[in-house]
Amino acid sequence: MLPDWFFLLFLAGLLVLSSAKMLYERYFNRVLIALTNETQALNIHKSRNLFTSQIFFLLLLNFVLIAPLAIYLLLNGEGGEYTGQVVTVLGMSAVVAGVILLRRILLYLTGELFQSHNAFGEYYLFVRNFYIKTGLVLLPFVLLGAYYRNIPPGVFLTAAAVLVGILYLERLYRGLRIASRYHVAKFYLILYLCALEILPVLLGYKIVRDLTGM
Repeated sequence: MLPDWFFLLFLAGLLVLSSAKMLYERYFNRVLIALTNETQALNIHKSRNLFTSQIFFLLLLNFVLIAPLAIYLLLNGEGGEYTGQVVTVLGMSAVVAGVILLRRILLYLTGELFQSHNAFGEYYLFVRNFYIKTGLVLLPFVLLGAYYRNIPPGVFLTAAAVLVGILYLERLYRGLRIASRYHVAKFYLILYLCALEILPVLLGYKIVRDLTGM
């Protein structure tokens, strides 16, 4: 059986989404459209305000809460016996939040270093949207994987991984479009891939592995 805290953390993710919808209804639908519409995303990025920033923060918070639950199911679900403490999952949430923050800082510093604020600012927009969309995609699959007993959780998580992979490829495509639009040199692209794409993921993986004992 799943521990009670699992449902409470999942419920917290739903409450975050509900709060974003209820508190900022005027802007919420525009933000959701911007997740799939590049033109709308760029318009919101250029005319961003306190309300849209708070919506994006809440949607990111949902990702920070839900992604560790998917990892927890992936590590524990097949045998039906769930091990691991809430502290471990909260630690993974902290790692996810840290990776997001680290990538934001690195992108900002890289934009400062190469005087390409607009290019790297727009790219972070699509990086952030990727996190948000991943959190939204994971929600139903985590729910089904956790509480639908007729099908192993791994089936739902595999389906979720395929969708997340498609979203990741879309993010890379958006990045290449930005690089082409701003005529970013290949050297900068290689530097980005090494420092801003691979390094945070490897660092996050190592910390999660240490937390879970993988």
